[in-house]
Amino acid sequence: LAGVAAAIVYVQTLGLVARLPASNKGLASGVMHAGNGAGLIMAGLGIPSVLAWAGPDGWRTAWLTLAVATVAIAPVVGLGFPPSPVPGPDALFDTGSVRSSNRRPAVLTWACLAGLFGLSYIIYTTFFAEALRSQGLSLPEAGRAWAAVGALSLLSGPAWGALSDRLGRMTALALLFGLQALAYACFLFEASWSLIVSVAIFGPTAWG
Repeated sequence: LAGVAAAIVYVQTLGLVARLPASNKGLASGVMHAGNGAGLIMAGLGIPSVLAWAGPDGWRTAWLTLAVATVAIAPVVGLGFPPSPVPGPDALFDTGSVRSSNRRPAVLTWACLAGLFGLSYIIYTTFFAEALRSQGLSLPEAGRAWAAVGALSLLSGPAWGALSDRLGRMTALALLFGLQALAYACFLFEASWSLIVSVAIFGPTAWG
């Protein structure tokens, strides 16, 4: 249920970006995703402290804190953004839009790309800390490493978003996926240098 709720909130925030002119969508989407980096910093530094204070059930406290923060943000969004105009049937079935959409990849292709990306980065983010702990790092040390990923990722969204406005979405995505593949592959080597390289690559590309 928590995952479903988070997905619903995430999709709704993307709808705000969709209202902007195409020339600025990349940068705007990147700025929005910079919040992910801030969240990683707070999680990396805060979760170990919460677990140390609350014990084995500390994860419940962490999730409760996240829920309260989300509820607190909801009124701000509701009052701060005007409602989006609902397009009429003429806009939905505009023949020009239909003709241009025929030149784009099929929806199934985009769905597969999104699924593969989601699968790969979710695995990385889910098991990152445990992979470090298996290499001998303590929980606070793994948390600080995760916070470092968050700090490096703060500008990844705006930077790559602005770059995609110039180079095009396909070129930017191809570069990002290639770099992130290298970041994932580095975890095949159980060495300190591979961890540093992985963080150095994944952080600046995380939300691009």
